[in-house]
Amino acid sequence: MRKITFLSILFLSAFTLKSQTEQGKFLLGFNNFSSTGLLGEGGGLIAPTNGFGIAFGQNKTKVNGTTRDEKPKYTTIGFSLDGHYFLIDNLAAGVGVNFFNQTIKEGNEKATLNLLMAGPRLRYFFPLSDNVKAFVRGNASFGSAKTKFEDEDEDKSNLTEFGGGLGVSIFPNPNFSVNLGLGYSIFTGKDENTFLGTTTKIEETYSGVVFDVGFGIFF
Repeated sequence: MRKITFLSILFLSAFTLKSQTEQGKFLLGFNNFSSTGLLGEGGGLIAPTNGFGIAFGQNKTKVNGTTRDEKPKYTTIGFSLDGHYFLIDNLAAGVGVNFFNQTIKEGNEKATLNLLMAGPRLRYFFPLSDNVKAFVRGNASFGSAKTKFEDEDEDKSNLTEFGGGLGVSIFPNPNFSVNLGLGYSIFTGKDENTFLGTTTKIEETYSGVVFDVGFGIFF
C-alpha cells in the first residue's frame, strides 16, 4: 500500500505544469486555419468553409424551383504550424505558417485556390489548475492566394492578416496539450489588373470569428 501511495505522489508531482511555460522553454503548435471571408462573395472560389478549416461537400443550385444537373463537389483543408520560445515565464514569441487549399470539381472541370502565409506570433498563458492553462494570443501573417481555373491564367492576390484570440490548453500529460478557443481575424487582399492599358487596383477586407482547435508540444 505504501508503494502505491509513493508512486501516486511521484506521478502527481511530475504532472504539475509550473515548468511548462518557464523562460527558455519551447512550444510547437499545430492548429486549424480558416481564411475567414476570403471565399465569400467576390473573394475567389464559391464553396463554403467553416471555422475548423476543413470541409467536404457538394453545392446544389435551384433555378425557378428546378435543381440544376451540375452539382460541384468541393474539398477544403486549412492548417497552421508555429514554433514559440518563452522569453519570460508564460510569455512566448515565435513564427507561424498558414496553409489553405480548396478544390472545386464539376465534371471534368476543376478550380483550385492555394493560400500560403507566414508571420510572427505571441502567446501568454495564465495557469488555472494543475492541468489547465488559459491563454491569449496575437498574430500577423503575410503572403498570397493563387486561384486557378481550367484553361485560364492563374490569378494572384497579396494578403495580410491580423488576428487574436483566447482559449484554454488542457494537458493530458506534462508535455502535450489540447487547445480550444475562439479567434478573430482581419484579412486584406490586394490585386492589380491591367486591361487595354488601364490598371485597376482592388483592395478588399474580410473579417470574422473562427474556432481555434489544435495541439501543443512543450519541451
